Amino acid sequence: RVLKQWLRELPEPLIPFEKYKEFLAASKTEEYRVLMKKVPEQNRQLLAYLCTFLERFSLNHEITRMHTKNIALVFAPNILRPKVEDAMEAFQSSDKKIDTFSAIIENVYDIFELEKPEEEKTIQFI
Repeated sequence: RVLKQWLRELPEPLIPFEKYKEFLAASKTEEYRVLMKKVPEQNRQLLAYLCTFLERFSLNHEITRMHTKNIALVFAPNILRPKVEDAMEAFQSSDKKIDTFSAIIENVYDIFELEKPEEEKTIQFI
């Protein structure tokens, strides 16, 4: 909850306002990779870290019931938003935001050109 609030209260989201429509228009991993290179370095590093964590968290969906789509539903509105959004635009774009952020999480290693860990270890829950 604290992380989500912090993301929501940033003056500009991690995916900058001016890139919002470009990200929503993208649909392929390569398109996201090219777009991500246009995001400021600090934002890109934080997004890579966050998305890597969320991808690994989603591996435990049997326990957490948080598939990638559910995770994207929680985080996408705070990471991917326009500068000005009316209620109708928010409603119309909500599914696309979720699909976009879900795709970024699912393809995090390719999009951010990260080395995927050899052994996918799930996060242990007590």
